[in-house]
Amino acid sequence: MKAQLVCDALTMAMWQRQPKAGLIIHSDQGVQYASHQYRRLLKSNDFIGSMSKKGCCWDNAVAESFFGSGVFQVSCRLKLNFMPPAFLLFSQGLNLLHLSLTSLVTSLTNGLGYSI
Repeated sequence: MKAQLVCDALTMAMWQRQPKAGLIIHSDQGVQYASHQYRRLLKSNDFIGSMSKKGCCWDNAVAESFFGSGVFQVSCRLKLNFMPPAFLLFSQGLNLLHLSLTSLVTSLTNGLGYSI
């Protein structure tokens, strides 16, 4: 995987989510995440990079299993023979869920002095 790909993905995520400075971004020790280009992108946006320890593959296992299962379920249920459309549909569903939960929490905490 090339550093440009993860930089493009992070840039797209920043555009969609508008995260605040201080965001912690966790990754494995892949060379693309250790690249000057990626680290520069994190620093220029005041994000904090976090990497798993060498030989510790378990911290990403839950997320990878969740996404892999979700994409597989979407592709099977919709009878898609090509994974990118399934991944796109799954990620759009997660975005809708995130927006719904954010809206719900905002409405529940409105006037209580909490903010998201």
